[in-house]
Amino acid sequence: MNLSPSEFERAIATLLMDLGYRNVKVTGGAGDLGRDITCKDRNGRTVMVQCKRYSQNHPVGSPEIQLFIGMLVTEHKADREIYMTTSYLTQPAMKLERKHGIEVWDKDELADLLAERMKRTSDH
Repeated sequence: MNLSPSEFERAIATLLMDLGYRNVKVTGGAGDLGRDITCKDRNGRTVMVQCKRYSQNHPVGSPEIQLFIGMLVTEHKADREIYMTTSYLTQPAMKLERKHGIEVWDKDELADLLAERMKRTSDH
């Protein structure tokens, strides 16, 4: 939460690279049309990532997931979509993400991934 939104996007890009994603590009900023990062997964599939650095008392709601889905359909062609947040999704937002097959990495998932990454770096 101490990072600015753009710093958060860069930190997520670094995490994705550490997890084996390739061609990671931060594309966020004004006019990003709901896409903050693009990359390729280990199978060569195109991945589109949206990052939201929200406090825990600001969950991601259905309108934000609707916007993400809309941009996927109208602007971005990707094989996988990941919505990352330092918060969590509301129940209506979770229904939408499940219906549309969007991966969500919420505060718990991110904390686990970051802890695992820190452990790996301290073991080396």
